Amino acid sequence: MHNKWLIAVACCWINALILGTGRLSPLLFVACLERYGADRGITSFPFILCYLLRTLSGPLTGYLGAKFGSKSVTIAGCFMAAFGVSACFFAEDILAINLLFGVVYGLGLGIGSSLLPAILSLHFHENLTMASGISYVGSSIGGAILPPVVSVLLNTYGVSGTLLIVGAIVLNTIPCAMLLGNPVASTQKNLEKEDSPSKTNDTTKLVQDNPDSSSVADTIVINGSSDQHLEPTSKLEGITNKAYETNSEDALSSNNFGLLRVKRRTSSVLDETPETPVLVSYTTGDSALTTSKFDRRPSRIPSSVFEITMATPVYLQYDSSKRVSVLHVGKSILTKLENPSEAEESGLGSLRIFYDPVFLVICFIQSAFCFYITVVWTVLIDYVRDKGIEQDKEIFFLVFPPIVDMFGRLFMGFVVDLGFMSETSFCSLGFLLLSLTCCMMVWSTTFGLMLFTTLTNAFVSGSAMITFPGMIVSFIDPKHRTMAMASRLIMYAPMGCAVSPSIVFFRDTLGSYNGFMYVLGFFNGVCFLLTYFIPHLARRRDTKKKLKEKGLNP
Repeated sequence: MHNKWLIAVACCWINALILGTGRLSPLLFVACLERYGADRGITSFPFILCYLLRTLSGPLTGYLGAKFGSKSVTIAGCFMAAFGVSACFFAEDILAINLLFGVVYGLGLGIGSSLLPAILSLHFHENLTMASGISYVGSSIGGAILPPVVSVLLNTYGVSGTLLIVGAIVLNTIPCAMLLGNPVASTQKNLEKEDSPSKTNDTTKLVQDNPDSSSVADTIVINGSSDQHLEPTSKLEGITNKAYETNSEDALSSNNFGLLRVKRRTSSVLDETPETPVLVSYTTGDSALTTSKFDRRPSRIPSSVFEITMATPVYLQYDSSKRVSVLHVGKSILTKLENPSEAEESGLGSLRIFYDPVFLVICFIQSAFCFYITVVWTVLIDYVRDKGIEQDKEIFFLVFPPIVDMFGRLFMGFVVDLGFMSETSFCSLGFLLLSLTCCMMVWSTTFGLMLFTTLTNAFVSGSAMITFPGMIVSFIDPKHRTMAMASRLIMYAPMGCAVSPSIVFFRDTLGSYNGFMYVLGFFNGVCFLLTYFIPHLARRRDTKKKLKEKGLNP
């Protein structure tokens, strides 16, 4: 079986190096002030620009991912990020740093990291939240390991030499990106390995060859032990094919195919999704081409054409929006996508996701979360000092919150993966707790209470963010998922521009961060309500879509 957990570790390592480099901004900002002699406004611009381009590059990344594949685009993004940082070695003024670090590295940062959640969703039908936690914890690991290393490098080699070495470190993300293999190709290799003579009786369905095409086998062998009787679910006049339904929601059909074995494997990326019974419709009874439409919830379907011989196990995937053609060619069956335009949309068609109200709500929620985290970690030490806490205790607010955040990302995914709560319920609870912690920060006046509130905020935020990819998988059409995964933080671009003015207004004009914390608590409360109602909004959207397909006014 394809080692999908290796994919999660590879994503973790990519995030550690490519996002960890972005966390070096405070160190590099101070070093660039001394090296290039520019004012603070111009010197800070490349470190702001790289994050701005990371979020704005989402639609471009989604377009490229849908057109060329997530793996190829991720490799290109990792190379671009490494090149942008390394090329700063040749920079002799801050304008060159703006171009190389701000633009080139910023685009590489977005292109190289934005599709990682989409790649994980391809490999993980189960435990996606846990896998996302492993991936996301990489940025925390990079943020903990790289700063002390870079601090030593700056003292030894200066700014230019340090950036060259950091670029070489980022270059190590490319081998990790190469591990992000195609789950379909991996599954086909496993099919060949598992199709050994000793395993010919595992989970097979037998379709008996019938000379007059008037009947089909009515037994199914599961795990080589139990037989089940199949009842016809539909019959079309003048057509010899029939469909059958079982308690396990499998369908069986025949068109003089002889002996066809279909293996079922619950861990495969091409698994069936247990929803409604399968409805199989046929265009003709005697034609070699038989078209089947499977009424199932959307999931992935292979876009490539591959041949299935009589002795090869077949992994089927059903989708209510896609049609699958089965062509009987001698002693082999050729399976292909009948209408490629109904597969995952590539090109400008994938931009339709921005008309989906469910995606826009998800996009707002996740972008607002990033805005909140950015503000809290930016003003935390300054806010602690305003509370009158001694400076020698500030180290606790720097060291322990990232560790607690890491534990939340790593270990809270089981709540969703084991079915205790849905992604939206778990995330909405997280936003509610974050809203309360904002108020608690205002009311905290002692070191112990402030540290407890800060650690609670870190744990809850780390736990909540790992549900974000799962929301895209649960509520966004598969043909739009690549674009959705890449563009889900695009609203952070305008929000991020408001961070500095907001800090200046509340701290310098009003004299305290307390009002800012109340505003952040209010927005977390809004996100709590929006997250809670996402499933209801999705059902309403799907109902309107079905009515529109039937020609009825919603």
